[in-house]
Amino acid sequence: MAPGSPVIDRRVAEVVGVSRTTARTALRQLASEGFVTRVSIGEHNSRFGVGPLTIDEMREWYSIYGALDGIAARGAASLPPPRRQEIAQRVAELARAHLEAGSGDDPHLDQVQQLDAALHGTYVQAGAGPRLLQQHATVGPHVDRYGIFYATALIRKLPSEIYHEHCAIADAIAAGDSDLAERAAVTNWRNATVRFETVMREWGERGHWADAAQVQEHQESQGTQETPGVA
Repeated sequence: MAPGSPVIDRRVAEVVGVSRTTARTALRQLASEGFVTRVSIGEHNSRFGVGPLTIDEMREWYSIYGALDGIAARGAASLPPPRRQEIAQRVAELARAHLEAGSGDDPHLDQVQQLDAALHGTYVQAGAGPRLLQQHATVGPHVDRYGIFYATALIRKLPSEIYHEHCAIADAIAAGDSDLAERAAVTNWRNATVRFETVMREWGERGHWADAAQVQEHQESQGTQETPGVA
């Protein structure tokens, strides 16, 4: 569902096959996690909607995710040399594949999305403990929501600097430099935040009626339609 779309609890109950009370409880939980919005109507009723995509929230989610990613990279760089060399080599291979998939006149956006997840997942799974993995999995879906829109703006060509940022992570892990590995990973996400903010300012935030009109106007001026993409 598109950001800002209304979520009707009765319809959710019918589709999922649960009671309306159960559906409303689930929607309240999703609201507490930031996936949907909740507006109280009177004392006993609420209206739900798919959470909007805003620049402020994007910055916050990406900062949190980048910090977690950096801690995992630090852990990967602290592993014994044979293991960290293996991780670094795999990250470097995925970085090259990621660049190739996102380059040329016809970028393979599905591959870009999968390769990006695999690249970060390689050192996160190796360098993070159970608590960090839990937090990483909790924040990840919020980042993914923005990632779908991010690749749309990169449909023509994936920025080459992303490749160099990924290689910096691989090199730091290979060298066993924990501080540098953490900084490289955090820098990658910080730069992604800047790139994404540029895109969002051009296309408009999602989930507000005014923004929907702005996006439509932009698409018409560009003579293009929106295509799902990757972070």
